[in-house]
Amino acid sequence: MVDDPRHTAPDQPQPYDVVYLRPGNRLGIAPEIPLTVADFGPTTGVWELHHQEQHPHYWDWAAAATVADIATVLRLSPDSTRSWSLTHPEE
Repeated sequence: MVDDPRHTAPDQPQPYDVVYLRPGNRLGIAPEIPLTVADFGPTTGVWELHHQEQHPHYWDWAAAATVADIATVLRLSPDSTRSWSLTHPEE
C-alpha cells in the first residue's frame, strides 16, 4: 500500500490513472464510467479503484480489479495524455 510502493511495468495501471472496464465486467460497472486507480491491491496484478469525485457513489464504493476487468487505461501528465488497452490473459 502507501508504505509498500511497487514498481510495475509502464504499461500497467498506476495510482491516479483513469481506467474504463470491459463490457460485462464482474464488478457490474458500465464500460463508459471512468474510474480512478487509487492504489495497488494486496497482490500483483490487482488495483484498487474508486469512482471519480463527481460520481454520486464516490464516498461509498471501491473495488479491486484485475487485468481481466480493465479495458482501457488513460494516463494524464503535465506534458501529455496517453491511452492504451491492456493485453488480457484470454487474448
